[in-house]
Amino acid sequence: MISENTRPSSRARCVIMGGFGSGRWGYGGKGDARTLVEDCRNLDVNRFVREGIIRPGSRSMGTWEWSRHGERVASIGYEADARADAGNLRLFYSSGRAGKRETLDYHVPLVTTVLPSGGRRWWFLCVASRNGGAACGRRVAKLYLAPSSKIFACRHCHRLAYTSSRESRKYDSLFKSLAASSCLPLGVVKDAMKGDRSRREDARLRKAEYDLFRAAQKIVGPLQEDGV
Repeated sequence: MISENTRPSSRARCVIMGGFGSGRWGYGGKGDARTLVEDCRNLDVNRFVREGIIRPGSRSMGTWEWSRHGERVASIGYEADARADAGNLRLFYSSGRAGKRETLDYHVPLVTTVLPSGGRRWWFLCVASRNGGAACGRRVAKLYLAPSSKIFACRHCHRLAYTSSRESRKYDSLFKSLAASSCLPLGVVKDAMKGDRSRREDARLRKAEYDLFRAAQKIVGPLQEDGV
């Protein structure tokens, strides 16, 4: 997973670097698994607001940097233009490996919603599109740059997963196979595999659960330690 710090720079001119293929940028999980949110660089609209980059009635230009262990590993240029209730964020940077780098320069719309307190909350509108179709347009607080992509887009467009959700589904296929072969309910199989005896109040299922538990443990070993 990426473990990096982000910060704005007061420099008005961007030093374009750190696109996909530059530096150490790991993948999460297997090659055929969905990319993890934690393996992507992101832009957080709330962070931009806190840093004063997005502020009603103002324009700002600078560099947004990612660093690791105090050393800068990537940066992009930005130009923010915010009005009272909407605005625009221009992003410009390069992407690709050395010798095949491509310069990206595009705009992300900024919109707001009214809070119960009377204030406004800022959002990005995702500009990603598939096969030349219309832009996604989802209202999101974070945009991600996945290792396999060139633009910052929402989690849905990049089809990103969280580490926690991947771990929670780690044994789903095994549980379903065991449920089908044993003719036991999926919930019962999961409880048995987790070593949960709390549901063993039905005498009809008690022996079946025990047999399943013993057979499954021989196949995959104890699962309690994996936090399933």
